[in-house]
Amino acid sequence: MENLSTGKDYFLYFTKKLELLNDEELAECINNAVGIRAFGVSRQGYLWAIRHQLELRQIDYSAIESEGGISFQRKVYINNKKLHLLPKIK
Repeated sequence: MENLSTGKDYFLYFTKKLELLNDEELAECINNAVGIRAFGVSRQGYLWAIRHQLELRQIDYSAIESEGGISFQRKVYINNKKLHLLPKIK
């Protein structure tokens, strides 16, 4: 792994990795981030790279937009260039 120390370093690192994924795999990355409460520069860069990929691919992510960012509280799937929430499991 490269010598990474800033959010931007991690963003660039994860952007390279996420570019190789198809939309379904990108949705799985979002789903894997659901419910994680930890935060740091590596996570900041990772989540920033996910959002960047959604924007580059012109995927509507309004279903998970929150004030000032994206909410990772619910799992999603992508259909017709739009993120949809999976039903909550009780």
